[in-house]
Amino acid sequence: MRKAPLRGTTWVGSGFVCWAGAVRGARLEDAFKRVRLNVRLASEGRQIPWESTSLEEDLYLFPDQRKKLSEAEQDKLFDEEISSWMRVKTSNDY
Repeated sequence: MRKAPLRGTTWVGSGFVCWAGAVRGARLEDAFKRVRLNVRLASEGRQIPWESTSLEEDLYLFPDQRKKLSEAEQDKLFDEEISSWMRVKTSNDY
């Protein structure tokens, strides 16, 4: 895994926000979770974003036209995405 640059007030999450927010059909809450996880991993625990929200319903930045998934199905997809991302992130193919 590459070490994240931590110079001054540099926040390593900028790229992760763009990446996580562009996932079609993902809830905003899930995007925040992906960002938090990836920033923590990339910064080796030196940066851990926090969130505060007053959302009361699911919010989708890019709604998908597919059927609504159950909570268990969403969790499974999220775990698969994280697993795929970690494989790519730790590979030496760049």
